[in-house]
Amino acid sequence: MKVKLNDIAFRSAILKAYNEKCVYSGEPLDFENLTIDHIIPQSLMKDRNNFESYLDMLGIDVSNFEINSIYNLVPAKFRLNRQKGNTLLDRTFALTLLELAKKKAPKIINEINNYKQKRNISKSIEEVRSYVLLSDDFKKEQVFDFVTEDKNFFKNEKIIDGNSFKQSTDRIKLEAFLPSYPEREGSCLITFRSLKIRECMITMNHKQIMKELFQGLYTDPVHKLRHFIVGNDISNKNVYFIQLGNNRFPVTISELKQLCKLVDSFSEYYLNAYKEIEKKVGTFFFNRSPFSSKYRLMKVSRKLWNLMIEFANNHDYENGDTRWHIFDKNRFYIKIYSKRETNRFDEGFHALLEPEQDENFINQLKEPDNYLWIVWEPYKLMDYTNSLDNINERKIWDALTVYEWLTTEFIPWVVYTNSSNTKKLFINKKTNGKQYNDFTKEFNIDNFISSGKIRSTFEFERLQNQQQLLKVVDDLQMFFNSYSGSIVFKKDHFKDLFEALALIIKRSDEIDYKYINSKLSFTNGETKDQIYFEIKSYIPKIEYSIKSGFFIDNILRCFVVILRDYTSYLNKSEIKMIINCLKPFINRKNLIDVIQRI
Repeated sequence: MKVKLNDIAFRSAILKAYNEKCVYSGEPLDFENLTIDHIIPQSLMKDRNNFESYLDMLGIDVSNFEINSIYNLVPAKFRLNRQKGNTLLDRTFALTLLELAKKKAPKIINEINNYKQKRNISKSIEEVRSYVLLSDDFKKEQVFDFVTEDKNFFKNEKIIDGNSFKQSTDRIKLEAFLPSYPEREGSCLITFRSLKIRECMITMNHKQIMKELFQGLYTDPVHKLRHFIVGNDISNKNVYFIQLGNNRFPVTISELKQLCKLVDSFSEYYLNAYKEIEKKVGTFFFNRSPFSSKYRLMKVSRKLWNLMIEFANNHDYENGDTRWHIFDKNRFYIKIYSKRETNRFDEGFHALLEPEQDENFINQLKEPDNYLWIVWEPYKLMDYTNSLDNINERKIWDALTVYEWLTTEFIPWVVYTNSSNTKKLFINKKTNGKQYNDFTKEFNIDNFISSGKIRSTFEFERLQNQQQLLKVVDDLQMFFNSYSGSIVFKKDHFKDLFEALALIIKRSDEIDYKYINSKLSFTNGETKDQIYFEIKSYIPKIEYSIKSGFFIDNILRCFVVILRDYTSYLNKSEIKMIINCLKPFINRKNLIDVIQRI
């Protein structure tokens, strides 16, 4: 088969047939450095006698030989092709290459035919596309539906059955498995039946759902605050580009709004299921390790960890019947296991605690860091025991139960039994209880651990004083201080936020007016009454807009400074009113916090 050396179909085919490698060196090739080499040099044809003599030596019939045939062409690096030049290869090497070219020929022919067929199809598609582009969006859909005889659109429905979720519009369908125990992570499938991406099916795992699908929930798509919206089509403002997983494609604004509505609806069920499981197993209150799927409960010294291991090994559940004989002996981890049912525990496994290197270790391999993390993860048992109903203090412990047990029982007892002035007390068992009670009155767990607990179980309804309110506001301010994104709130939410600040200023005995002015930017007062009046005058002017975390951080800093440094005379109903004003921001913080906990 004779070919043109510069034909893109042939060049693409020979490159693919030889696995994109140079036939002489085996080095990688691409279109930029690809050259086509003649095994039998083209220049040899200028000397007919030498040409016929060389072919005769190779056993090739001159009458049937084509110099530009795929049987005489191989891919080569430019450098090696140039070095070879017009050199005649020795008989063995030349026959080897000719035989290789013969073997590759069917694949090259097949690839050329495929390339031409695709090119013809592309041409036909382009003709149809040109016609469709002259129609509006509705007619485009009709044209495509008519050509393909496709009438199988989705039903507008929403079905939740157990941990299965399905919701669809006529053009987009979202199906998912909601988080469930023990896996705790769900997945989803999004199917499109629009003109541009018909039959497109995209699967997303838990990490992708949280990181890509849920970032920017409840925001208007035109603001482009959702992670999967990557931009507009410059030539058509009604077309947006979105990216789900590794797939990027265009959608109309109508389709994008449908997708956003589905995602927002789906997120409520998905996040509620995820949070319910996290709270039940206690992982909601701790950070996940950056190195594993385990959760960091607390940081302790290696010395204390070794004492805990030693104590556990001395109290193997097979070697005694005291309340402390609940360990499965092991020098690497602490496994809590009851040999038999007691008034407090059921028989069987309760928890597994492991040590994990702190990321701030000395990276010189000479000496380890002095501290390590105690990590824990929900334990997966077999069959029917994999149920949230079996996570309780009697059976499988959740993270909070483990944390409380460590901080209020196990670590205090280990420290107590290893202190120099208590070892002699074990001679007289009658004194142990009293001595230990005296010990616990002076014992401070914060001297022995750095807590990994990041949330409290405090209920907002119980807020009663300035210090409790400060704790909530301080936590909120720290979050928005570190949050780099933009957030959309209703204008009423921002009005309420400034109303709460105005109330705190009004009820405070004094404020740092210079600091308040520097953070709010629109006030200039030199007394609390002047600033109060300026804020109240500003509130009616607030309009709907996109605000950065930095903007919210500055406002909350004013809350913190006043509540922390000055006395405020807020009664319980006023504190409750302030909390209600803060709730949209607290809820958004909690939402973002859950989404970012991957």
